[in-house]
Parts: sequence; structure tokens; C-alpha cells
Amino acid sequence: MGAVHVRFTPETGGRAALSGKTLKDMGYDRVYNLGGFKDWVDSGGAVEKVGEPGK
Repeated sequence: MGAVHVRFTPETGGRAALSGKTLKDMGYDRVYNLGGFKDWVDSGGAVEKVGEPGK
């Protein structure tokens, strides 16, 4: 079986940490916490803004 890549992008770093802990508890050994979406935006990460769904 090949590698499985899972990405969580919660709004806050606290939920990112909880998601990472949960994955480790499930047996995943390569888990990286990059913080939450707000951390990404605050550090200048690229964000593509789209219109409202259905419009």
C-alpha cells in the first residue's frame, strides 16, 4: 500500500494540534503540525478568495 497523505486545515492552531495528536494515536507516524489556517494567513500564505457558493 502506498503512502497516505491527509491534510487538516482548521481555523486555529489548537485544533491543528488536536488533529495531529489524533492521527498519531491512530498509528500515523509522519504527522506535521503547520498550525491553523489563521496562522497561514497571518504569515503571508497565499489565499485564493472565491465568490459565494452558487453565485
